[in-house]
Amino acid sequence: MKNNEKEIIEIAKKVLQELDPVYFDEKNIEGAWFKENDPRRGDKANTQAVWLISINEPIFDSTNFLRILDETGEPLYIQTNHKVHEIIKNDEGKYVLKE
Repeated sequence: MKNNEKEIIEIAKKVLQELDPVYFDEKNIEGAWFKENDPRRGDKANTQAVWLISINEPIFDSTNFLRILDETGEPLYIQTNHKVHEIIKNDEGKYVLKE
């Protein structure tokens, strides 16, 4: 494990603020859990160490999940009830959802 929970929560705050600056509230972050052997996109033979951040979504009364790669601290994707959104950096170096 390269990062600790406090460091990952700070990364999550930055990512979520850049993704949704109008509605993001850091109070909605419920917690972070380390998963040493998380399958990449369901491929159980290919795993990676990630942090799973739980985010309360009060508008829709649901929970979203942000996955951050432990090795680099970079976000991979955010999962909502209806879709998985890959996260990339734009030309300005800000996190955005891949279209």
